[in-house]
Amino acid sequence: MSQVRSAGTEAETEHACGRDAVRRAAGPAAEALSGCKQADDLAKRTDSLATETWWFGDGTRVETGDIQKSLNGLIARGETEIRLTASSGRELGLITNGVRARVTRREQAGFPDEVAYERQTRGADRVVLIRADGVGNEYSIEDTIALPEALRLIGHVVTTGDWNPPYDSDIFWPDRAVRLMGDYMTDDPVWDSDGPIRLERLGISQPLVQRLRDWNTEFSRLPLTNFEFPTPEDAERWRSEGRQLAYQLQDELPNIEVSYWHDGDYRPVREHRGG
Repeated sequence: MSQVRSAGTEAETEHACGRDAVRRAAGPAAEALSGCKQADDLAKRTDSLATETWWFGDGTRVETGDIQKSLNGLIARGETEIRLTASSGRELGLITNGVRARVTRREQAGFPDEVAYERQTRGADRVVLIRADGVGNEYSIEDTIALPEALRLIGHVVTTGDWNPPYDSDIFWPDRAVRLMGDYMTDDPVWDSDGPIRLERLGISQPLVQRLRDWNTEFSRLPLTNFEFPTPEDAERWRSEGRQLAYQLQDELPNIEVSYWHDGDYRPVREHRGG
């Protein structure tokens, strides 16, 4: 049986370069990927967002000067899940056990939640957080942050209008641009400027999480065959499946630019979809 190079010869024979390209192209300044309109629009809105009004879930207006004190008071009274909504339509969410917290942001209704994380937090530990309805959810410790940092982050967003964490904070949000790229050194093939992202952190559906991991697993076996698929048809099938996964990923992440590494067109997929 004849052997052929794996999907995208240039991508696999220079895969380390591909990782570097992701870090350059999918950085926090999402304009690097062909001018991310969402990132540019957000930058232009900064001044107006600084004056937006925020409300708690019960309709109480948030007093920006006392936001951290107000949050501490709610938590002390047993509130484990808190949601804030702004006049701009943006939302912040907090769920905590008094030690760790899961903080989410949403650009507008209908968009998925993005999860804040600490760069230095790693490990397989699990954290149980109780929702407002009394149901406990278990999360990876990597998808939670220390409660004081969570309160500081929310206070910063509410008082300044800036989604980005304080400059001296170790807290990060997912980048506004990501790339789908198969790799044998990770289970999760979606990358931002820091490297591969845990797919659960993106807020995408579980079926898509599984399909992405299955697709990447097929690629991860290629080092055993010198990065070659058994036939040209197998290589093209894998490339095509990845392209469709990139489209679905873009559908589920409307506020993030998604690009695909293995077809030679590194623009955001929304710019050439169907072409």
